Amino acid sequence: MTKEEEKLKMLYTSLVAAHGDDPYVQEYLYLSDADSIPSPVKPLHLLGSIQRIYESPFTMNLLNEHSCILIHSVHGAGSIETMTKTFHLADRQILLLDHPCMISPKILPWNMRIYMIAGSDLMLYPSAVFNQVLDCTSFSVFLEKAAHFPIQINSYDLFDMHRSLTNIFTSASLMTIERVAEDPFIPSYLQGMHEIICLHPEKPFSLAYFEKKYNISRYRLAHEYSSYYHISPLKQCNQLRIDKAKEMLISSNLQVQEISRIVGMNDVNHFIQLFRRTFGCSPNAFRKMERDHQSLPNSHVE
Repeated sequence: MTKEEEKLKMLYTSLVAAHGDDPYVQEYLYLSDADSIPSPVKPLHLLGSIQRIYESPFTMNLLNEHSCILIHSVHGAGSIETMTKTFHLADRQILLLDHPCMISPKILPWNMRIYMIAGSDLMLYPSAVFNQVLDCTSFSVFLEKAAHFPIQINSYDLFDMHRSLTNIFTSASLMTIERVAEDPFIPSYLQGMHEIICLHPEKPFSLAYFEKKYNISRYRLAHEYSSYYHISPLKQCNQLRIDKAKEMLISSNLQVQEISRIVGMNDVNHFIQLFRRTFGCSPNAFRKMERDHQSLPNSHVE
C-alpha cells in the first residue's frame, strides 16, 4: 500500500467512522497534486469531506499536526466535545478544531458537512480562530464552493481550493480578532440563554422565564443578548424554528399546521407569515417548488 493509499484509508476511517455503510453518507477523498509541493510551502487543501444527516454520536480524529477539522452545521444542532471543552453548534455555524472530538446530535436530524483540511499555511492563522463557534454567513459562498470540488483535482483545482479555504480562514480570523477586541467576555448567563435557545427552539421560552432563571431583568437580558450575539433572543428562536420547518417540509408529508406545532409555533397563521417573510412564499408553495425541482430528470442531491 502506497503512502497516499494509507493516508486515504486513515481519512476514510476517520470521516465515515461507524457510518461507512450508511446510504445517506456522501464522502469525498481528494487526490491532488498537493504532495508534489514541498511541505514548507504546502497550500491549504482538502484531504476529504463528508456530508450526512447524523442521528448518533461518533468520533473524529486528526491526521497530523498540520491538519484540522471544519464542522459546518447546515440544519439542526448538537454538541462537539473535545478533551477540554464542549461546544454547541446550531444552524449556519461552523467550528474549526485542531483537536480530536466527539460529535453528538441534539436536534434531529442534524445535517452537517465535515471537512478535513491540511497545509502548512494553517500555522499562519491565530490560534484563537480554532476551538470556537462562528457564524458562517459572511463566507457561506466559499463553504459551498469547498463542498463541490471534483474528487480528482488538478493543479488549477488545488489552488482554487486554496483560495476558497484561505477566504474561509481569513474571514474567521478577522471575526475572531473583532470578537476579542469588542467582546472579550460573554457573561455565563448569556451563554446559558444562547445554549438553551439553540438546543431547544421548539420550547415555549420567554424573557420572563430567563428573568426568573437568572434573576436578571428581562430588559437587560434582551439588550445584552442582542449586543453580544447581534440578534434578539426572539428573532434567533424564530429563525431556528423556521429553518427546522423548512427541513420538515422537504423531508416529510406532515401538514403545515402540524409542522408549525412541532417547531413550537402554535399560531399557524403567525408561522405562515414568518415563513413567507423569510423565504418569499407560503410553506405549501415552498414544498411544491422543492418537490418539482427534485422530480426534474437532471436534478440531484449534493
